[in-house]
Amino acid sequence: LGPCPRQDLVLDMHTALVMAGNPKKSLASEVSAFSIRTQADASVPADEALVKLKEGNVRYMQGKQLDRSFNGTSRAALAQYGQNPFATVIGCADSRCALELLFDVQPGDLFVLRNAGNTC
Repeated sequence: LGPCPRQDLVLDMHTALVMAGNPKKSLASEVSAFSIRTQADASVPADEALVKLKEGNVRYMQGKQLDRSFNGTSRAALAQYGQNPFATVIGCADSRCALELLFDVQPGDLFVLRNAGNTC
């Protein structure tokens, strides 16, 4: 796959934070620029997570998914700052059912467990 096209941006951002003497000082504000959830974000209460899942599924069913951009920079941010899924979903092992699409979320938003036969 090769290097991320914007890898230099992520590396420069990390270097700047480390050089500032406190790498976590502005971590939340820097990572929020990627518009993805990372360990810099607070936990999501269960009732709020369920609302987010339901709202995302309604958007999917109506064909009104949010305009999202998930690129190499986003993947690098998840790798650098860690994932922080807001929900765990047990789904079918059927490869035609991409849960991130069905709930209109981005990679890193869900912890997905797939099971053949749904015998959990």
